Amino acid sequence: MDPDIEPATRLADETATAEVAKSNPAPGEWTRQLCPGCNKSCKYYCAVCYLPIGAPLTVEVPRIRLPLQVDILFQDKQKKSTAPHGKVVAPDDIAIIPYPFPEESRPQYDAKEAVVVYPSIDAYVIDELEDLDSLKTLIFIDTPWQKAPTVLNDPALSHLRCVKLARPPLESKYWRYHSSGKGCISTIEAVHLLLVEYVAAKAQRAVASMTTVAPATPSCLDPLLFFFHLVHDHIMHTHKTDPKRQIDRAPMSEAEKERQRLMRSQKEAGRKRKLENKLAFKAQIAAEVEAGAADAWPKKKCFNCGARTHQARECLDVCRYCKVEVHFNGDCPMKGQRPARATKVTKAI
Repeated sequence: MDPDIEPATRLADETATAEVAKSNPAPGEWTRQLCPGCNKSCKYYCAVCYLPIGAPLTVEVPRIRLPLQVDILFQDKQKKSTAPHGKVVAPDDIAIIPYPFPEESRPQYDAKEAVVVYPSIDAYVIDELEDLDSLKTLIFIDTPWQKAPTVLNDPALSHLRCVKLARPPLESKYWRYHSSGKGCISTIEAVHLLLVEYVAAKAQRAVASMTTVAPATPSCLDPLLFFFHLVHDHIMHTHKTDPKRQIDRAPMSEAEKERQRLMRSQKEAGRKRKLENKLAFKAQIAAEVEAGAADAWPKKKCFNCGARTHQARECLDVCRYCKVEVHFNGDCPMKGQRPARATKVTKAI
């Protein structure tokens, strides 16, 4: 990002590219090709090299400049994340930084010039920042939600302020299910919405200060969602046209998300019951060992009588082979002998 160019000036020339995002081509026009960088088969874009792949000749993939530098701290699956969408469209202003940071190349952020986008309790809204003109970098955390607090407490970020969306959407258009709720949005949606709020806040302050520089418009940032809408339309198109699929089973449909929630809750309940049974069994064995009913912790239960005080080869219950004599199963003369199979007789019809 060139710091000498005003954001409004840099974005004014990109207004025409906003129409490109609204006129995405049909999914069938894009082809799967080998990435020239990593030689992997990709469609739409390469999530490793951040290059557009397989675009038809009639479509121009937008390339825009952003009013701020965007650093995305990444610790997730590349094909699962939407962070590469922004890197392909705005390669000069979006950096995807792997986390954890290497010790030799830890980023250094100034508290006055960088903020972390995270909805903490003390997070600010973007237009509440008094030093908005000195802001240069937005830092996004693209990790599993459980790991986000750990990243936030990293020494490279712990001294920075947090900002959040003033008007978060009620529901994400992201096609992957997550159990954190409808209010959670994808990375590229968060980048787009926060930059829109930043541009709007800058425009309001420009009007208040009677600045003659024409402010940038939020529509200049619409190309950030170019690949997001493209993949979304591709999934919907597949579920509408493929006879083997159902439109109500599309991953972004509310019916499918509700089915996923029910399935996840059932799995979670099953894991909870399994853990409770395991703890109860350990408590029972510990009580038996303490009372002298069992000599030691058994490795396996007896498959003959079901007791857990011994194993099947030591069982003195009725033999599992002859079902008559009381002796070790391993000493039974019938062990290994299988009864002759009855010959099947096919009746003539």
